[in-house]
Amino acid sequence: DHKVKLWDARTGGCLDTIHAHKNTVRACQWSRNGQWFVTGGRDQKLKLYDVRRTADPVYTYTGHRSEVTAVALHPFHESILASGDHS
Repeated sequence: DHKVKLWDARTGGCLDTIHAHKNTVRACQWSRNGQWFVTGGRDQKLKLYDVRRTADPVYTYTGHRSEVTAVALHPFHESILASGDHS
């Protein structure tokens, strides 16, 4: 589906449900500091979220020509991310 769920690993409870994309979410990656995560979907978009305010993405990246299947944040420079698709 088009949602991202944040889970409490200790209790198994759902902490938040984020309606991230208009189609299936294909990829998700946490930043090294745990403050940010980025998602990629079949809607050809990447969305960057702040875990403290998940109602809306901090930024939406466009430009892919097909579904986003991979995302990665740089391990030291968290303002740099990479993404991949099937085109």
